[in-house]
Amino acid sequence: NTCKVENGSSVAVFGLGAVGLAVIQAAQMAGAARIFAIDLNKGKFGIATKLGATDCVCPTDFPDKNIQSVIVGMSPTGFGI
Repeated sequence: NTCKVENGSSVAVFGLGAVGLAVIQAAQMAGAARIFAIDLNKGKFGIATKLGATDCVCPTDFPDKNIQSVIVGMSPTGFGI
């Protein structure tokens, strides 16, 4: 109830532990259109995708960029999620 994800919105989840995965599930259930899952451990991307993540990003794949600019570049408008 705190996050108030709206239908069709985009969400970024940093960290794919138990809480992060629960946030992905909740965002998916709330109708988020894009759910970005961000974690250093790529092994967590499979479960994140099964729970509703649409995009998985590992910050170490972009050594010359900060993760915020990577996510903004992936967003449909180019203005962020």
